[in-house]
Amino acid sequence: MLEIRNLDVEYRVPGGIIKAVNRANLNVAEGGSLGLAGESGCGKSTLGSAIMRILAAEGRISGGSINFDGVDLLGLSEAKMREVRWRDISMIFQGAMNSFDPTMTIENQIAEAIFVHQSSVGRKTALERAWELLRLCEISPTLGKRYPHELSGGMKQRACIAMALILHPRMVIADEITTALDVMIQAQIFRLLRKMKEEFKLAMIVISHDLSVLAENCDHLAIMYVGHIVETGRCHDVLHSPKHPYVKGLQFCIPKFGSNREVIPAIKGSIPSLLSPPPGCPFNPRCPIAIPECQTVPPKLVPIDTDGHSVACHRHDYEGVVWK
Repeated sequence: MLEIRNLDVEYRVPGGIIKAVNRANLNVAEGGSLGLAGESGCGKSTLGSAIMRILAAEGRISGGSINFDGVDLLGLSEAKMREVRWRDISMIFQGAMNSFDPTMTIENQIAEAIFVHQSSVGRKTALERAWELLRLCEISPTLGKRYPHELSGGMKQRACIAMALILHPRMVIADEITTALDVMIQAQIFRLLRKMKEEFKLAMIVISHDLSVLAENCDHLAIMYVGHIVETGRCHDVLHSPKHPYVKGLQFCIPKFGSNREVIPAIKGSIPSLLSPPPGCPFNPRCPIAIPECQTVPPKLVPIDTDGHSVACHRHDYEGVVWK
């Protein structure tokens, strides 16, 4: 359904131009779910915003293509892209409170997408559809008459999901949707999202830095580092047989229940500045198994099996201990 090829996204900042997404390649099948993971600032949310073409004024898509169901979204006029947003692809944004207009009731904000995209639908019918979505998202329709500040964080996030689904889109992008929510509410939100995926036959892109959340809710996984996709494949393959040193380091950071108490190894160093990224592999300054080639030649994302497991690393076949 979604095919992203060699996508580049740049931002103009006071110090110059940074490349937030660097030649990204991704596929999402109809009804499938892709998890997008990585440290803060690696380009996950920028990639989601680029798909919707809602980048900040300083950002621009400088190369590549985004094909949705055979249509290149980058070739559409702004008017045509407005028709695609919410009708075909919608987004649940990070921070539910910031997704709502504080001066409008919840039901009016959910129904607004109907007023914009389906002007022939009357107000009463639109509100009835908003109430039905609230009910499906486990919120009493009577709460639709309240304002955003009157709902709890979990309720607001459910309302955000209802708002994203009001036009029955074919794909939803969920960007860090459980940030600042406690663990119990997080579990409820993702249970609801899985239920909605089945109910509406949705394709999903779930953006998160929590690998355990993605493992439970996604079929495929892509790991980003400094704007690059460094490993992608089926969730099980990426998490249980990682090939990139960075992904192996992330895997070690997940505590294992039932195991002996031990010190979790850390990935030494910090993310390089996007204003002056290192030559070659962007991870090479932090990589314990880097070789001279890693410092000069950028690795390409190449398949390593027939199941779609791909990795961008010159040493992906290294079998020794990477992190101690």
